[in-house]
Amino acid sequence: MIQARVGSSRLPNKILLPFYKGKCILELLIEKLRQIEDTNIVVATSINPNNDVIETCLDKYNIPIYRGSENDVLHVL
Repeated sequence: MIQARVGSSRLPNKILLPFYKGKCILELLIEKLRQIEDTNIVVATSINPNNDVIETCLDKYNIPIYRGSENDVLHVL
C-alpha cells in the first residue's frame, strides 16, 4: 500500500513533481513495485479534492485507489 497526498506545506505536490526522466516519484515507485512478482499495489489518499490529481495520475496504471478522511488515516488503510 502506497500512501500519497499532495498537501505538503514545505513542498506542495511533491509526490507528483517530475523527478527522473519526466516521471514523478509516485510513478517511479509504482513501476518498481510492478517488478515484484505477485504484488498487489494499492494507493491510499484522502477525500480532499486537492488529491484528485493523484487519482488522475494513476488512471494509466489501472491501480486501485482508496480514499478516506485526512484525520483518520488508519480508516483509509
